[in-house]
Amino acid sequence: MLLIGSRAIVLHFPDFRAPKDWDLIATPAEIDRLREVLEPLELPGGSTKPTFRYDGAMVEVASTGTSEYWAHVYDLFANEPHLDVPQLGRLRLAPAAYLLLTKQCGLVYHTAHWHKNLEDLYFLR
Repeated sequence: MLLIGSRAIVLHFPDFRAPKDWDLIATPAEIDRLREVLEPLELPGGSTKPTFRYDGAMVEVASTGTSEYWAHVYDLFANEPHLDVPQLGRLRLAPAAYLLLTKQCGLVYHTAHWHKNLEDLYFLR
């Protein structure tokens, strides 16, 4: 699996804000394994994104099986450094430059937490 989002950023920059959740990119097989070891969550609004609870935090997973983009990102960073996390398993760490890009792209979409993306972008720049 590939770790993205604020939890990945804090591994690159320890003085970044404390992460509140886990954002992952995973294959369908990896998602099936998570279903066996983690508590599933249902998000309001009928979201189909696999979501779980781990160690008191939400785990949101983008599937390589439903998006060509996520499959490409997953493959692109196949050789990145990794960390082993109990229950989640081996997580590859997305590079800081990609994480900056995701924060920039997050400003394009109408989200309730756009201000957090903007603050994160300023930090990363």
